[in-house]
Parts: sequence; C-alpha cells; structure tokens
Amino acid sequence: MVNDQNNQSFTQEIRLSGMTDRINWTAGAFYQKSEEFWDFLTYVDDYRNSPAFEAWSYYYPGIAPTDVWWNSFQGTERTDKAVFGEIDIEISDKLTLLFGGRWYEVDREMSYTVERPDSRVNQQLPDRTASDDGFIPKFGFELNLAEDVLFYGVYSEGYRVGGTNRGRGIDKGGPTLPVAYESDILENVEFGLKSQFWGGRAQLNAVYYTMGWKDMQIEVTDPSFNLGIPFQIVVGNVGDATVEGHDIDFKALVTDNLELGFNYTGISNAYVEAPAFYDEPRAEGGKIASGLEPTSALPLFADSSYSLYAQLTGINLFGGEGALRFQHNYVGTSLNQLTDGFTSARLTQGDYAMTDIVFSLDMDSWRAQVFVHNLGDERGITYEDSQDFDQLWGRNSSNVIRPRSFGVSFRKYF
Repeated sequence: MVNDQNNQSFTQEIRLSGMTDRINWTAGAFYQKSEEFWDFLTYVDDYRNSPAFEAWSYYYPGIAPTDVWWNSFQGTERTDKAVFGEIDIEISDKLTLLFGGRWYEVDREMSYTVERPDSRVNQQLPDRTASDDGFIPKFGFELNLAEDVLFYGVYSEGYRVGGTNRGRGIDKGGPTLPVAYESDILENVEFGLKSQFWGGRAQLNAVYYTMGWKDMQIEVTDPSFNLGIPFQIVVGNVGDATVEGHDIDFKALVTDNLELGFNYTGISNAYVEAPAFYDEPRAEGGKIASGLEPTSALPLFADSSYSLYAQLTGINLFGGEGALRFQHNYVGTSLNQLTDGFTSARLTQGDYAMTDIVFSLDMDSWRAQVFVHNLGDERGITYEDSQDFDQLWGRNSSNVIRPRSFGVSFRKYF
C-alpha cells in the first residue's frame, strides 16, 4: 500500500491592541486557505496477470496493465475568514467586565474518486460543498474577593465547522443522513476560583462548568445499511448534548526543596438527546430507526480522572544537583462510541492507573536522567476500536498504553 499526501496552507492574522487606565481592548481579522490531496494505492503482486484483472479487462477493454487493484484519491479545499474583538472594562478595583465576539465564515469543497483497478473510474462522486457562517459571543466578569483570591464567571461559545461525507451507495439513493452536515455550537458557562495562600507557596484553583452542545457532530453508523446500502460510518448532527463537570488543581511548595501537586477532573453528566427515528422515504412507514437511544451517554468522557506528583530537588550528588520526581495518573471509565450495534460494538475503556519515577542530575552543561515509566506494568486501554468488530469471535482492536519501560538519557547544552 502507498499513500501519497500533499498539504498546503496559508494563514494570516492581524491584531490591534490598546489600553487605557481602565480599558484593555483587542481587535483583529483572520484568513486561512488550505488544500489537501491524498492518493491511496493498494498493490497485489502480479495482479496484471491475475484472473481478476482479466475479468476487468473483458468488461472494460483497454485498461492499462497494472498491479494496483484499488486506487482512491480525495481533494479538499477550505477557506476560513473571521473578524474578532474583545474588551475588558475595569469597573472598580475589585470588578472587571469582559465582552467579546467573533464572526466567521468557512467554505469547504471535497472531491473523491475510486478506481478499481487503477485507471478505471469505478465511482466518482459529485463534488461536495459546504458553507458555514455565524457569530459567537463571549462575556464574563472577574471579582477580586481578596488580594490573592479571584472569583470569575464566563459565558462563551465555540464551533466546529460543518463538512461533507463521501456518501456511498449514491446510485441506490445514498445514505439516510445528509451527505453534508452542519456546524455544531458549544455553549459554555463556567464559574471558577483562583487563589494563593501560605505566603504564595500554595495555589488552589477550582472551576465548575456546564456545556450545552447544539447539533452535535459525531460519527455514527448510517441506518441505510438496513436498506441494502453499503455499510458506512458517517458524521451527522445527531442531537443536543450536555456536559457538566468540575476541575480542581492544587500545588504547594512544602519546603524549599519539596513540591506537591494534585489535579482532579470529575464529570457528573455527559449525555446526548437524539431522535429514535429518521425520516426515510425508502423505509416502511417513511421512518427508519436511528439506532440511538433517546438519551445516550457521550463517548470518550471519563467519569473521573486525576494526577498527582511529588518532586524533591536540591539533591547533591557527584558535584551536581539532582531531582527526584514521582507522578501518578488515573483515568476513569468511558465509552468508545455512541451507538451499540452488531457490526460495531459499544465498549467500555479506561479505568487504569500509571506511575512514573524520574531522577535527573544536572552537572555543568550536562543533564542525565534515569526513569521508569508505567512502574506497575498496567495494560490500560485508551481506545477500543470496534468499527472492524469480529462478530464471530467477539474481537476488536484495542489501543493500549506502553508497558513498563526503563531508560537512561544524557543531554549536553551548548
């Protein structure tokens, strides 16, 4: 197999900033044009002399001899334009207000072709185009409760531009979900606390957030598979989602040589509300089951995760200064995908912990390190890929973290 790919991109951003005693402001414009083209070829030794190629040549005379039994290529062009601005107004010594926004416009075009074998056009889909534009606001406040304690709140929006699927089975009516999918909007509300105490030797930050995810884009199995259309995983706007959670971050310099740190993320809600049926005139009654539950847990959101570390510095050894760092990470359980089907199973992943120990020694312009990663030799699964699920034996592909590893490194600074 050979995959040739070419990417070109031009990006330009202009910013203007200014300030007075109580006002800070920024305004700007953004432009980006990017192009991507890839050509994927699959070879079979001496395919040109095989019965399969002979059959193709019978039905399509004049095909050039080739050992490439499959050639697919795709071109994508994208243009982004945006103007943005933000202003901070200090109402008093304790209160500051924030206002901002961004207008954007995105145009995309995609072409996709399959040749089987090489040089015979088997499926050349019409060019796909998609366009998005909109305005996303941002506003918030900062309140100084004390000299080293800041409370803040912010509302902001973000977006992912829409796009197009390839849309297999066009000659049979195509997929149920639209070939083009729209942008999705994330509406985020968060309240947080930033603080320092113990004479600046300790820091505690905390934030609570709730996110409304409108017209969420996510990969799903198109239900037209049940109508004889080729099986395909597509991106669709499946519904509205909600994510609620909180983060806590703490670090402290306990002594001049000992630092401790802790970070925790907890997700209390992560779900999407989706339709149980899609309009499908080819199906009986004009409706087809989406394969989605009315309320489904969002994939890839671990219920909880945390990390902690301890670092001891100032270790005098062989005339150099050493440091010993211990760190431990835990990742909770999550789902690998939204739907659960016969051809692609929904599986649980995660729930693993990993511990690392690193010793560093600095001497003049040299640094040496000795480390042990994944001390407990965990086999944590970061992602369960079940799109190629083996229904007979119940097997799938799992992405696993690296096993226990040891190492020594030396570095010279010039």
